Amino acid sequence: MGDVGALRALLLTEEESTIASFNEICGELGIETEFRPIAQELLGQLDGQKYAAVIIDFDNPEAAEEYLPILQQSRLNRNAVVIAVAANAKNLDRALRCRVHFVLKRPLHDTEIRRTLHAAHDFMLVDRRRKFRCLKILPVRLRFVRSGGTFECSTVNISSNGVAIYSSTRITKGELTFRDFSQIIVPAASERAISKDGFS
Repeated sequence: MGDVGALRALLLTEEESTIASFNEICGELGIETEFRPIAQELLGQLDGQKYAAVIIDFDNPEAAEEYLPILQQSRLNRNAVVIAVAANAKNLDRALRCRVHFVLKRPLHDTEIRRTLHAAHDFMLVDRRRKFRCLKILPVRLRFVRSGGTFECSTVNISSNGVAIYSSTRITKGELTFRDFSQIIVPAASERAISKDGFS
């Protein structure tokens, strides 16, 4: 099994040269690859796996068009970067109408694959940063903006756009919002504080 934090790409094709090319170039970018026939993936319904990218063979356009709504409705994979590959220009037009992010025309060349994957990689990282979570349990004190009072609790995780907290005191849903606090004080030797703009 690969690195839990690694970016992963799913290749939905049976063409060996496509698999070999993407596997090699994804490896250069540290992207782990899995491959399987698209018909098998339709049956698996994504199997609860998260992928940063899906490379889909549009030379089987009916199966590809059937699969894309499954991907787009998937909670884990709706933001995956989708790259369509086809030899037929009409099939690439169909792929674009399905709102894929990138298209590549066969015969594939390593230079084009590499250029496309480098561009796609930036989108993958944006999604990764947006969903960043650091699982960390820390005792914290929340300071109220208006009253200056404090509220003792613990972090569950810290993310790029918020902090999940746990408290032994019952909190009614919607009772506390992040804008109610001026800062989150982390009791430590450094006495750093997390403000709305991050660590100070």
